[in-house]
Amino acid sequence: MNVPTPQPPGSPEALDQGCQCSFLLNDPEQPTQFVNPLCPLHGAQHEGRANAS
Repeated sequence: MNVPTPQPPGSPEALDQGCQCSFLLNDPEQPTQFVNPLCPLHGAQHEGRANAS
């Protein structure tokens, strides 16, 4: 099964996939990324951590 790689947090493609990370805080020109811990694509649950708080 081929699992697609998530798009960068806040990108239009990721938002179309259900991303809840801020598009305002994620400038594609900057190396840092803001990740919403509750995001189903990029958050703590996706990363395998037990608690997103």
